[in-house]
Amino acid sequence: MTQFIAHANEPRTFADKKGATKAIKRDLGKHFETHGDILYDTGFDVKPAGDRFGVIVYCDLTTKKAKKLVGLELSGYVIEAELTEEPVKKAAPKKPAAAPKADTPKKTRRKGQVAVEPQAPLIQCRAGSKQQAIIDMLANGATLDMLRTVCIKRDGVTPWDDNSIRSALYYDIKDKGYGVRTEFNDDEPTYFLVLPEGVEEAMGPKVKS
Repeated sequence: MTQFIAHANEPRTFADKKGATKAIKRDLGKHFETHGDILYDTGFDVKPAGDRFGVIVYCDLTTKKAKKLVGLELSGYVIEAELTEEPVKKAAPKKPAAAPKADTPKKTRRKGQVAVEPQAPLIQCRAGSKQQAIIDMLANGATLDMLRTVCIKRDGVTPWDDNSIRSALYYDIKDKGYGVRTEFNDDEPTYFLVLPEGVEEAMGPKVKS
């Protein structure tokens, strides 16, 4: 079993899909701010639960590790761990050596890595929005330092913290249909826009008529 309810006996549900989506984005952001990029979440789904809606958060961890790392910010959400626990090996009688089997590659993830698959169709951003500014920068690759120049809080001076920027890459850009990939120069991640198959360039912003 790979799913569990974080810090609660009953799953958290919402009256509508929009409210569920808004809540999980907010609470994932709080989790990033409090704990950093430790949960390795790879996205979420909002699914019907009777006449209400529940949320499943996917993470690139084993169930045991996910239970240890998920914080109270995600209490009541269903967490699905995508990696399986390694079985405990028991001592066995020696057998004649057999031909070696090919090793199954394990998922690896580096700190700061963002990997999001694109999901067509693309959706236009509002002209002048932070989402559009981020998409424009990712088209040619952007580091966190570069993204801080466009990710500014409402005071017009203070840049977003790194976890908020990564949260935007995971969820806000994904909501517009784009994916994100990461390349590393030593330990410095650079993020790139990933377009859906068959799409040659990002969409321009909405222009008011």
